[in-house]
Amino acid sequence: MSKKRKLYLRKIDLILLGIIVIIIAKVIRWTLLKKSFVESAIGNYMVYYLLYGFSGRGDSFYIEANDANMLAVKMFGFLHTIFGIRSYAGFEIAISIIFNCIVLLLFLKMKHRFTIFESVFLLFSLASLNMFAFCLSKEPVQMLFFIGIFIVLIFSSLKISTRYLWALAVVFVSGFMFRSYYFFMVIFVILYGVIFPFLERTDQSRRKGGTICYLATPFLISVIFYLLMLLVAKAFFPSVYAEVVRVRTRILLDVNTAISILFTYNTPFGVMLNYMSTFIRMLFPLELILKGVYYIPYIPYQLLLTYILIRATLDFRSLHGIARLALYMQWGFVACSAMFETDFGSWLRHETVTFILYAIIIGVYEQKPIRAG
Repeated sequence: MSKKRKLYLRKIDLILLGIIVIIIAKVIRWTLLKKSFVESAIGNYMVYYLLYGFSGRGDSFYIEANDANMLAVKMFGFLHTIFGIRSYAGFEIAISIIFNCIVLLLFLKMKHRFTIFESVFLLFSLASLNMFAFCLSKEPVQMLFFIGIFIVLIFSSLKISTRYLWALAVVFVSGFMFRSYYFFMVIFVILYGVIFPFLERTDQSRRKGGTICYLATPFLISVIFYLLMLLVAKAFFPSVYAEVVRVRTRILLDVNTAISILFTYNTPFGVMLNYMSTFIRMLFPLELILKGVYYIPYIPYQLLLTYILIRATLDFRSLHGIARLALYMQWGFVACSAMFETDFGSWLRHETVTFILYAIIIGVYEQKPIRAG
């Protein structure tokens, strides 16, 4: 019986398909999704701020109160000062050209041929980036930090432990410059970097591939840490605890994709239960089926990303060093996001720009040799 031949897609074919996907995604964004993602986009207020010094809501607070928004305004301000762009559409066209060129350059650095699964993931990611992220918003700025992590992991010839420290440094800097809650991501990544290898060393009798212990680790570690943080905050920093509870239990009445709270108890254990439910629902957003037909495309992409995470975690033993670091980073991002995300739409946008870490995990990049020692 002849062995089945695997189907592969050449790099040049993938790039050509990617350009077609970019065009289709932008058409969808500016037609079917225009009301939800263009007309009500935060970038409209950023344009007002760039042109007139206020957000269009009477003052500049809406923009200035958020460090991530201000960083995006400062970063893309050159498009107005140098090129004279004055409209939201103009900004989106320029940003889309810049960041799609960056992504296609990243594609050029990938291996020479791709399996069907790898091709679907990459094209799906490209579509998601262009529908939800490549516009005048915080997401392109966020993506630059993750590209920084990518550069440290892939293009460095440093030993693995040094790459790990530099990647953590990039996340730490992003906490100062972009989102302060990324400091929690640093903590989660360090915890995973300790626990996963520990499980591997103490489970040598198991077959290659891993056990359910590996899969339970990201969830249990994040829940335990979150509960301890709540207990300490309530005992010693009541104002911090009150703010954490407010953020975790706030309800977005005007957002159809809000991640509604399931438990109304404001005790540490009640808040922890909401964190647990958010963590799981972010990975498996099946409830979006009930929100309307426009939200159904969210589901297969998120399930694809969740599958990559779960499969890589179960196959932890077979992952090379760089893929392991990317796995720690991505689980850390998920655990950190579950603390603050309040709607599926923003979660998808934020996660989409981390696609480069998923690309490392599934092995589409050929890494430089790792130095010994």
